[in-house]
Amino acid sequence: MALNCTFMHCYLTASEITIAEMVIKDLADATKTNGLSAEEVLNAFSHGAALAHQWRMGPLYGFPISLKDQCHVKGVETTMGYTGWIGTFQGKKDSPRYKNHKSVIITALRNSGAMLYVRTGVPHTVLP
Repeated sequence: MALNCTFMHCYLTASEITIAEMVIKDLADATKTNGLSAEEVLNAFSHGAALAHQWRMGPLYGFPISLKDQCHVKGVETTMGYTGWIGTFQGKKDSPRYKNHKSVIITALRNSGAMLYVRTGVPHTVLP
């Protein structure tokens, strides 16, 4: 497995990169001949895994986010305060987008690691 990620190369040592890029047979041979210890191999892969896990998290990882009922979330009804929009997509009955569409902001929040946990009510048409 070759590590082609520049991010990983910035944080792994040269020996960790070498270990992570070794074929399993060569890795096993190196540990048998005392070229590498099991601890060195474990540390190299653990460090790489920890970095990879951090990289995927995003700046909002784990933050609970509440949303007003004006953002479309796939699988969830959006009425924007209109009772007439219940069971429709923005008032259009039988729309293929009903509960099957998501807003750009939802994609951005999820890609940043945010946890969408509740929809809050809004006054009629989001007016004060």
